[in-house]
Amino acid sequence: MAAELLDVLASAGVDPPYILVAHSYGGIVAREVLAAAGPDAIVGMVLVDANQENTHKTLREPLLPLATLAGPERLALLDMTGLLAGHDHYTPEELRLLTLDAEKESEVKTGAKEMELVPDSSEELAEKKQFETMALMMRPITIIRGDTKRDYRRVISATQQTALDGDARRELAKVSDFVDTKFDPLDCELQRQQMLLSASSRFVQASASGHAVIATEPKLVADEISSIWQSCLLGGF
Repeated sequence: MAAELLDVLASAGVDPPYILVAHSYGGIVAREVLAAAGPDAIVGMVLVDANQENTHKTLREPLLPLATLAGPERLALLDMTGLLAGHDHYTPEELRLLTLDAEKESEVKTGAKEMELVPDSSEELAEKKQFETMALMMRPITIIRGDTKRDYRRVISATQQTALDGDARRELAKVSDFVDTKFDPLDCELQRQQMLLSASSRFVQASASGHAVIATEPKLVADEISSIWQSCLLGGF
């Protein structure tokens, strides 16, 4: 994916330097772009509740049963987390397009393919040892963390209202206990670990978002991008 993105940018005549902005699994892709393009081409990064090389093993594997119990429909999951409720962060047209996209077969296949790639891509990224080498050096990075635990609690609560057999309820109880007792400190540690990518790092906790900070607090993300841009100008990158 990183090579494809760089090819698209080259074909479009969009030359470096770049500020990389990534959300969720895109965090892994963005850091592969950093590895492929080199720090001279990347003058800053904003990672928004992004995955890193340790996220899958530490957080996602213990939660895999929830995907089966809650069901695979992406639109239903968006609804469970409250992303479609209230609609304050979407115009009617944006909400219509989001709903259509979530139901597209291509969207479902893309999501499934990404999930298949996560374990291998996480291992490949870990081999690059970007934390140990401070891959961005002095170039600025902002880490924005959402409240993903809130989303999982909402999905668990909705799933508890469905018809589940005894084994499924016991499995759901295990997932619920993990979310309640372990998720937050582990997630915070994983997010903060990404600050090791640069000697000029900043951590921001989103105050009104679950995982989809880009949808629910877009101004926060835009402000951090602007701050990185100003830092690049002042730093001469």
